[in-house]
Amino acid sequence: MKFREHHAYVVSGNPADCVVLGVSQVLSGKLPDVVVSGINQGDNVTAQTVFASGTVAAAMQGAVMGVKSLAFSLAFPEDKRLPRRLSANKFEEGAKFARKIVAHVLDEGLPNGVDYLNVNFPFEINPHTPVKMTRLGKRKYDDNVMERIDPRGSRYYWEWGAVRPNEEFEEGTDAHAILVGKAVSVTPMQLDSSMDIDFSV
Repeated sequence: MKFREHHAYVVSGNPADCVVLGVSQVLSGKLPDVVVSGINQGDNVTAQTVFASGTVAAAMQGAVMGVKSLAFSLAFPEDKRLPRRLSANKFEEGAKFARKIVAHVLDEGLPNGVDYLNVNFPFEINPHTPVKMTRLGKRKYDDNVMERIDPRGSRYYWEWGAVRPNEEFEEGTDAHAILVGKAVSVTPMQLDSSMDIDFSV
């Protein structure tokens, strides 16, 4: 098997830093054709996780620069660890979908008014998995915080989220597509989420 040689760069900062440094240093200020972030291990669905996601932040940074951008994430079971080989196979299947989606965006561009795409793959992914256009849900988890004491007597807090029941995810949202429908979720996103309202203090 013959492999093509590629150059790779590693950044110690966050994913959005990778985009900034890639454009300013590697490309010497020239904008790339596309920014592809991920595939992240673990889904990024609902506003609760999307706006805390470094993977999505990289796509947002690309969009701020005016570049067609996509974020990809792969859902993983949250209650168990998986064999490395099985995990690799899931990423390979996700990458096949990602390649097609990126090629489409390069050929056709993003729809009017869309700044970037947030794409999530279900864990049970295969070549026949359906693809759904979705909107952003609000919450995936019920937040839990536990107060603990470490061996030195200092107080600390352990925060985790319990996934909400399937019936609480509204049809048409990213969470419903991934967690209930087991489909690929493609969510068109805008940078400007502000509203034009009359508000004075």
